[in-house]
Amino acid sequence: MFLKGWDDMELLERLTEEDPAIAQAKKALERMASDPRAKGIYE
Repeated sequence: MFLKGWDDMELLERLTEEDPAIAQAKKALERMASDPRAKGIYE
């Protein structure tokens, strides 16, 4: 649900409030997205 909801910010915020693991995953994705090298490796 987290991965499917990535484009729905309201759903994503609700999920991060309900589950600390999802909040941690969101932070990790945000860090990766802001790092061009990490993003390149992912892509």
